[in-house]
Amino acid sequence: MGNYTEKRLIELLTHKAEAELVRRGWLNEEGDLGVNTLEREMEVEDLREQARFMVPSLFDATSLSTRDESGERTTVKLDRWHHRDSFQIADESWELMINNSEVYRELETYLASPWLWCEEMDWLFLQFSLYGVYLEVYKTISVNTLGIGKSFMLGYKPHWVYRVGMWVLGFLWWLFKWGFWLVVLILATESHWISTTAWVGLTAWIQGKKLLSRRRFKKLRTDTLSSYQSINNQVFGWRNLERIIADLQRDWGAIYDSRIMRLIEIRQQGLKL
Repeated sequence: MGNYTEKRLIELLTHKAEAELVRRGWLNEEGDLGVNTLEREMEVEDLREQARFMVPSLFDATSLSTRDESGERTTVKLDRWHHRDSFQIADESWELMINNSEVYRELETYLASPWLWCEEMDWLFLQFSLYGVYLEVYKTISVNTLGIGKSFMLGYKPHWVYRVGMWVLGFLWWLFKWGFWLVVLILATESHWISTTAWVGLTAWIQGKKLLSRRRFKKLRTDTLSSYQSINNQVFGWRNLERIIADLQRDWGAIYDSRIMRLIEIRQQGLKL
């Protein structure tokens, strides 16, 4: 199973940059410039920087929020990555943040630089991208189905006083909401049977719509998680992944960025350096 540190990946891409410079004839086997001009020096340095800064920029798009013994919450940037299992996903779904737009920006640069292509970076981009989509879906669904308050408690585990207060407010809101519903029902019953039927029917329609929406959201969360779990190690089937993503896109629309689809298409077709 892949488990990569930022340092190891930087070394990998730096080595690939040096090999590319030799292949282009800009450096000889001893690492000296073939043509020693200012323009060539700048071109060599630009290529090296592209390789050197891609991995740090990619990891800069991630952050993990942690709580120390005193209860203080701090946010740190990750410097290593491994595939998340079910227990880790459940534990860090709110704490881990992935900036998808930054990941896609680096992926665009990666796709435009075939000399950087390698299994390790392919896998890392897929990991960040697919897990980032899952986290986005999970948090959106939590807010839509549980509400902001409960989602905050679930994700950030605040002080017990705050949690108790939120549960009390939630219970009072529940009493008010259904108490109001009961009052309207009693008034409708005393008015006419049509009013009663209309009120009960409207309530059933609203609750049924909420239930269907929650089921649909739950399926979306399950589907995006399954797509992430399909790349649980570095050796996986690109054709199978393409089928999984295509099914998701068909059922849910364009939830994955076109650059991810481009990477899958390139590798599924077996394009090499």
